[in-house]
Amino acid sequence: MRLIHLHVEERTVWDKFVSSPLRKIYFTASFGQDVNVDSNAGKRSLALHAPILKFLTTLLDKQLAKWRPSMDSITSNSGSLSTSDLLSHLLLLLRRVTLKQLHAFTGWESSETDHVFVKRDLQLWMQKDHTSARECLWHAISIYNCLRTKQHFSCYDPYIYLVSTLYILAFDRLGPVFQGDTFPSTTTSVTELPLLRFDRNLDSSAVRSWIDGVRDFRLYVPGPGILNGGESSLRLLKDARKTLLSRIGWWTLRHGIARCLTQLTRGDQPSDPTQL
Repeated sequence: MRLIHLHVEERTVWDKFVSSPLRKIYFTASFGQDVNVDSNAGKRSLALHAPILKFLTTLLDKQLAKWRPSMDSITSNSGSLSTSDLLSHLLLLLRRVTLKQLHAFTGWESSETDHVFVKRDLQLWMQKDHTSARECLWHAISIYNCLRTKQHFSCYDPYIYLVSTLYILAFDRLGPVFQGDTFPSTTTSVTELPLLRFDRNLDSSAVRSWIDGVRDFRLYVPGPGILNGGESSLRLLKDARKTLLSRIGWWTLRHGIARCLTQLTRGDQPSDPTQL
């Protein structure tokens, strides 16, 4: 609960500062221009230069480090996570990429202009900040693995599962691995890279070295298989839909979100599941 409370407080302070006229005055006076607060670059500039936000971000980073789930949580055969670890993965992911961005990336509850802007912004962020993007993927896969093997869903599980699915989808489609024929940090063809499977026990140092960019891998996720920036996206959506339809509890919510995923597989704009 303390982790959730800190996250909510950070978002509250952030939102108040972003919407305050003082923000524009501060940045214009200090740097000659305001920042685009809707982009990842703008958010990083806010967090770096606005004293209260910089202090809050640094303080919360230290607090979150105490609750950071172990690397072993992604490499267990069972894929099970404690509720605290599950929520930790979720909040650490959402500190980097917001729900609004994930929804806009798929065209969900957003205009075409928002969709194009967010897609470009996420792609630039993933290309420039490989470590953060990969760490977010670790959080998303940890959630995905856990809920994919869970039979009885709680009220919040379908939404958490959706968040993890959308981030994996975004990384698969926009991540730098598949922007060319070679991996960004090597001259090795992608198809020649060793396979990093997230469904088996692994040395946590291998996962850490991949996140830090020390070693490069092809990525295998249970369900969609190897992420290749192409048909794996479709496999991911179909696997997530199958999971939602076959679980127990919260039937209307699960089936509403599953319908949205079906629309995505057809290339349609998703509906609001609460209105189905």
